Parts: sequence; structure tokens; C-alpha cells
Amino acid sequence: MIKPTLIIQDLSAVGQISLAVATAIFQALDLPIATAPSTLLSTQTEGFGTPVELDTTAWLDRSFHHWQVSQLAFNGVLVGYLGTAERVEQLTKWVRKEQRGPVVIDPVMGDSGALYPGIKSAVIPAMRDLCRQADIITPNLTELRLLTGENELNVYDLLAAAREMFDAEIVLTGVKEGQHVNTYLLAAGKEELTVASSPCYPGHFFGTGDAFSALLTGWYLKGLPLTSAVQRATADLQVAVEQTAALPQSERKFGLKTAAMLQHILTEC
Repeated sequence: MIKPTLIIQDLSAVGQISLAVATAIFQALDLPIATAPSTLLSTQTEGFGTPVELDTTAWLDRSFHHWQVSQLAFNGVLVGYLGTAERVEQLTKWVRKEQRGPVVIDPVMGDSGALYPGIKSAVIPAMRDLCRQADIITPNLTELRLLTGENELNVYDLLAAAREMFDAEIVLTGVKEGQHVNTYLLAAGKEELTVASSPCYPGHFFGTGDAFSALLTGWYLKGLPLTSAVQRATADLQVAVEQTAALPQSERKFGLKTAAMLQHILTEC
């Protein structure tokens, strides 16, 4: 019996980002998926002004009911951008009631010390509740500080605090240190950090968090230990960032160039 992985993220009409990039990655990994757009956007939320949004909250409620009636089972759930506290709470109720496979949450809220455009502060406590249902959480540094309420702790202590708070594996992404971007994992039962590094390219790259969480989830569901999945996802993402780095900043708002990354995945499968 086919058990797809459910991917819940925003769907942007313009840009290789969020649900679009996650779908491509899972297809390259030959993993069946079900997709549930948390919202429909005319563009991503940065770089194009304020996007036109179509709320899918009512559709999601009816879909959750349909899946329950159809006795549809999922191999796991990957959650990305939700946007509002109401949608976060809606998903928390469904995950708590229905989901039995691994739950991976990318708590998309902000970066560089600030919330993303359109994200209200009410999302933060709602996201904490959702993360308590997670098996793996993949925040950036800003999101991890928002989740824990800790602004002064070093990386190790911050990860330890989050692991205790959420009883989940915490994979901290996108930490720039010198000439490298590091990803950190403080695995359950371990006292040493796993560090995966890649070169730091100048400028901003939209959609790296979306791509990383999809890569990590995909490799993990294919049977890799979490530590190995972190290393593999980091290496795959580096291929896309390196290809995208050749573009001027004005073109990067369309998301990552993924062709070379997807070819790289296919050679690994």
C-alpha cells in the first residue's frame, strides 16, 4: 500500500520555492507525496512587494476530513510556511489527532533577527505548540531564538534548551561563521554537536530553508540515520547554492537554481 509523505507549505505562483522545490526534491528521491498548500500566493513574500493571497484554511479542514473518511495514511509529514496563528493551530489539532509517522517542522517565521513580512507575533506561541508535536525541527537561528525565548545562549546551549523544551531532534540551519555556513545537530542522547559545513557565498539566497528541510526529510524517510541525512542534505543544497550564486541578486528572488542539485540527487539514489 502506497503511503505518501504529506507536504504542507505555501504555493507561490512565481518562484522555485516552498512547495514547488519540495515537490521536485521528493520526485528526484522517488518518494510518493501528497501536497497541501497552506496558502496560495501570487509570489513569495519577499522581493516582489505584498503578494496576493488565497486562504486555504477551509479547504484544509475539508481535506483533513476527506482523508480521515478515506482512511488515508501518511508515511510522514513535512510542514513549512503556514503564515498565520490560525493555520498553525489548525495543523496542530490535526497532527495531534491523526498523524503517526515522523513529523518534520520547519518553523518558518523569520530570519536575520526579525519576523518575515506578514508574520504576526501571535504565530510564535502557536508555533511552539505545533513544535511539541514534532519529531524533527529545522529552524534557523532567528526562529530557534523565537521558539525558545532565549537570545543570549550560545549554539550548544540553545540546542540543548530546545531539545528539552520540545522533546524533538533540533537541526539548526544557516548559521554563518566566517567563510562557512554551518548546520548543527545535537542528537538525542548525545553530548557532542554534529556540524555540516558548506562555503558561504555573498548575498541572500531565497528558499534555502525550504530546500534543506525537504532534502533532510527525504533522505531520512529513505532510511538514512538523522546525522547522515543532515550531511547529505547539506551537500545537496550546496550544489544548488553554488549554481544560484552566479546569478545577480535581482534574479535570486525567483528561488534556487535546482537543475544541478536534482541531477546530483539522482546519482545518489
